[in-house]
Amino acid sequence: MSERHIIAIDMGADKISVCGALIVDDDITIDYFDCENTSTCITRSTIVNEGNAVKELRSAIEKAQSALGGTVSQIMTNLPKFPVFSREVTESSHLDSEQNITEADVADLRQFARDNFRLENEKEEELYGVSPLSFSTDDSIHLSESEVLGRCSENLSGDFLLFWGKRTPSKRIDTVANKLNVAAMRKYFTPLITGDVILEKQEKKSGVALVDFGASVTSVSIYLGGVLRYYGAVPFGGRSITGDISRECDIPWDLAENLKKAYGFCNPSKLQNLQDKMIMVNGSSASGCHQIYVKYLSRIIEARMKEIVNAVLYEIEKSGFADSLTSGLVITGGGANLCGCIAMFEDMSGYPARQGYPLGVCRFEKEAEQVRDMSESASVVAMVYAAAKDKACLNSISEDENVWDRLGRSGQIDPGIQSEVLKFDEEKEEEEKERIRREAASEEKRQQQEKRRKLNPKDFLNRLRSDGPSLFEDFMEGDGDDEKA
Repeated sequence: MSERHIIAIDMGADKISVCGALIVDDDITIDYFDCENTSTCITRSTIVNEGNAVKELRSAIEKAQSALGGTVSQIMTNLPKFPVFSREVTESSHLDSEQNITEADVADLRQFARDNFRLENEKEEELYGVSPLSFSTDDSIHLSESEVLGRCSENLSGDFLLFWGKRTPSKRIDTVANKLNVAAMRKYFTPLITGDVILEKQEKKSGVALVDFGASVTSVSIYLGGVLRYYGAVPFGGRSITGDISRECDIPWDLAENLKKAYGFCNPSKLQNLQDKMIMVNGSSASGCHQIYVKYLSRIIEARMKEIVNAVLYEIEKSGFADSLTSGLVITGGGANLCGCIAMFEDMSGYPARQGYPLGVCRFEKEAEQVRDMSESASVVAMVYAAAKDKACLNSISEDENVWDRLGRSGQIDPGIQSEVLKFDEEKEEEEKERIRREAASEEKRQQQEKRRKLNPKDFLNRLRSDGPSLFEDFMEGDGDDEKA
């Protein structure tokens, strides 16, 4: 029985969520969840302030260590969702016709697709992930991964959808993690894995659009035939709504956010008895307290929500799969909690819609039961699930002081994956250790020579008999130095 712990961190524009899971063989139990960590360092899933990121991540990690025990040595985290680009490629390989196609053959073909893909600017761009679309053999085409396994064929070809984006966000994650003495072992492009914990298999097969309504990015992932076939994103979300309320009502940002959560509604025409309700707030102007009607607040939210829904519908139309979404829309992310959000997506799109929560892919301890009813936990639970299934057997909790030495001995990483910042820090650390060793050795030699100079004749003769000529030479050199002095 193997036991390990996974720590996943979802770095969002509003908050940093940390999820811990105990993995026993193939059993996944979420035993820690914390979404109360304020984020001031992230914009569109990208670290823009490394100083704040170090402080905020350190606080989040220390809370997890205190609750779980041990030292967090590895973390799994997320890559940006915008801007992200995609392209479809095809790869082929020649096989032994007498052998059945295995998972290793499919994995090799996927790796070929990654290795052979050339980015236009490799210094500034990085491959985020690969989605297998379909496979073909000598006698069949457009097969799913499950359908192609076990078949006999001399040739295997596959169509893959590759995603890439800027390299800078990934480097900044490494830089911040290195300063905290943890290893960012996996950086996931979450649209590739969120569907595994949010969507039913039948939904993915029949056609569904997974809308991740985040704080600063709203993304659309379209599944058909069981695989991710399209991804698009727009650079606005829940923070845009909060900003509109703050400006229009002349109130601080934090108050606007709380007002949105407590009284916000997407459709003013459906407020009924609440539309004449008035809220007294303290504004930022010299006028002091002023009144905000719930209906007026709802109109502000409605205007921005229409823009977001229309942008989502544009991405769906752009994908070419608008007529194939039999299962409609699944809305997840923190924005899905806004009152009337799901109904507004249904009314404006004409698709059936539901709110997405983590499905029964894992168990929940009492301390983390709230996760199952939180749509904003989808990404972090997806990272835990993906890391638990990783063949590298990732383990986030360790008592070792030198994380990279332990990981290197376990064979889980290649030292070459360390960032340049970490390598530079380790070189400086080794140089400092060598300098301290040299100084200690020099000081020890000086003290020994000092002791020899202070020996009286009786002690010297006793030492001379036991230590031999070398001591006598040192002593004579010392006498000579004293005479000269």
